[in-house]
Amino acid sequence: MTYKLAELPSLVGKELFCSDWLRLDVADEQAFGEATFLREDFLGRPPSNGGSSGERMVSGFLLLSLLAAFHKRDLKLENGGVYGLNYGADKVRFLRSVRTGQRVRLRAELLDVHEKAPAVPVS
Repeated sequence: MTYKLAELPSLVGKELFCSDWLRLDVADEQAFGEATFLREDFLGRPPSNGGSSGERMVSGFLLLSLLAAFHKRDLKLENGGVYGLNYGADKVRFLRSVRTGQRVRLRAELLDVHEKAPAVPVS
């Protein structure tokens, strides 16, 4: 569904979208480790996280980065919208661990709306 900016105040407290399920595998965790320097040559020690069966716990930072990916893919605003809807994260907690091979998805609820004043040009 595509939302108009003017209708956002009426959507406070409502779910904006629920993403499709995404299965995270060992290759996803390894690629994230490479991209974020979680490698032995950078850390000076092997990154802990591997199990004997090759199963790994998925990094909380990888899960957090998925918020941006789901948000950009699944939240549609008219005319391309304004990305100011993503102000940031506050008090992020992961209540359960996610292991490779498991699926995750995002349910996004709009908690509040505040219109920002236009930016003042810098001279």
